[in-house]
Amino acid sequence: MPISDLDLYLRKITISEKQHIESGSDTLSNRYKEIEKTKVNNEVVYKFSYNKFLRTESIGIIKETRWTSVPKHVHSVIELIYIYSGTSVQYVNGKKINLKKGDLCLLDEAVLHSVNYLNKNDIVISIAMRKEYLFNILLSNIAKDSIISEFLANAISKETTHNKFLIFKNISEDSCQILAKILSEYFNKTICSNQVINACMVLLMSNLIRQYRTTMKKSLSQSGVSTDDLLMYIEENYQTITLKKMANHFSFSPNYLSYLVKRETGMTFKDLVIKEKFYRASILLQNTKLPIYQISQYIGYNNLGFFYKKFKSIFNVSPQEYRIQKKL
Repeated sequence: MPISDLDLYLRKITISEKQHIESGSDTLSNRYKEIEKTKVNNEVVYKFSYNKFLRTESIGIIKETRWTSVPKHVHSVIELIYIYSGTSVQYVNGKKINLKKGDLCLLDEAVLHSVNYLNKNDIVISIAMRKEYLFNILLSNIAKDSIISEFLANAISKETTHNKFLIFKNISEDSCQILAKILSEYFNKTICSNQVINACMVLLMSNLIRQYRTTMKKSLSQSGVSTDDLLMYIEENYQTITLKKMANHFSFSPNYLSYLVKRETGMTFKDLVIKEKFYRASILLQNTKLPIYQISQYIGYNNLGFFYKKFKSIFNVSPQEYRIQKKL
């Protein structure tokens, strides 16, 4: 459907919503009689599997029913909750979360979750996806662009796993438009809709990573240098960089800088520089006709054998195979 028709579609009262309005009470719909239950901390809760939605597709999208609430439940998939309109009070592992229009919450699988009563203007969208789709397909594709995007994608993955949820407050208008495109394609599927949705999901995750990057306030020292500053310096100076030069730039000792880089990124200074060099090589392979030996020399490796071996260890294909794949 055209994006211009999406708002009318989402605000239309569904059969289930009509039943809740007519009953005048927050009783559960009959569908809950068919949903499996499980025990969490000695409490019986519902278990949402989403098998119906994800049997043949990468993601499943529903509009949460208004004039009712969603009882405590766990789910076997990742859930991306988007507040299209109004507000929503939700509980994640007993923690109260207040969400409003333009907020987005990424929930890990197996998390205890419930949603308070939704009124007429409270339009909440749930996007369900299997964990491997998010982390192995979406984020891994994004992370191949640079060491900064890889670090941020990993940070989102690790933070979600650790905290069970990650909130993005007031996402950008661009992200809202991407979500609108995803919803309009999903609710009125036509030729190539799945491909469009997958492409939009990559764009959405890229935007969320950018937002995460700008809001990340991790301070490494009293100087106020951030992880992002360090990674950006490596990206901009990878051809001539040395640990000593970088340490002097940030007024650190080489040993302290080495320690900070390892602590904050999980990788050594040397490994980060090597990764950045080979990211640049992959871009040259994809977008130029330069001979492979010249690309190897451009990123600082005269030993072609080492270049081939290291490239394959990072991208799982040889430089020639990578170039052929990207030309298809």
